[in-house]
Amino acid sequence: LRRYPIGESDYKEIKIQNFFAFDKTLFLKHFFDDSAKVTLLLRPRRFAKTTTMSMLKYFSDMNEPQSSREMMFKDTKIWSEQGGQYVRDHGGQYPVIFITFNECSNINWEGLKKRLIVLISDVYKHHRYLMEKDFLAEDEKLEFKRILNASPEADYEGALRKLSEYLYRYYNKKVIIL
Repeated sequence: LRRYPIGESDYKEIKIQNFFAFDKTLFLKHFFDDSAKVTLLLRPRRFAKTTTMSMLKYFSDMNEPQSSREMMFKDTKIWSEQGGQYVRDHGGQYPVIFITFNECSNINWEGLKKRLIVLISDVYKHHRYLMEKDFLAEDEKLEFKRILNASPEADYEGALRKLSEYLYRYYNKKVIIL
């Protein structure tokens, strides 16, 4: 008997644990076929917004191994879309910045600021390979390190925009920010 993913919002974990879940993978087709620059997910509370964003991340992220993507999507509607061509065209083709604010509820302003710094620092850690290459200018490396280490001197206000610019320059591809 398959269980429901109560309290679990990570798409990969839902697939690994073989939880019961509705196949919403055709949302990916809607997302990529839409010409809008911004897609806003407006759904009621507990309506799988984070799971949908997580699914989009795992499908799109060029840093996600192909074998992992195949495990998560091979038995879904998107996998058979256009005879599999849709997955080949869009799966693993984009740099992705993924942040979830699930843990930011029920805290005061100071707590929220601290949590946002940690979230931004974690996203930079996910893309720390940008530091390992001779890609960033020295001033960019310095700021990248500050954010990576959650330094109080870092410029967090523009951090996600800067990371998006770095990823665009590095891959020469549009960046998906979730």
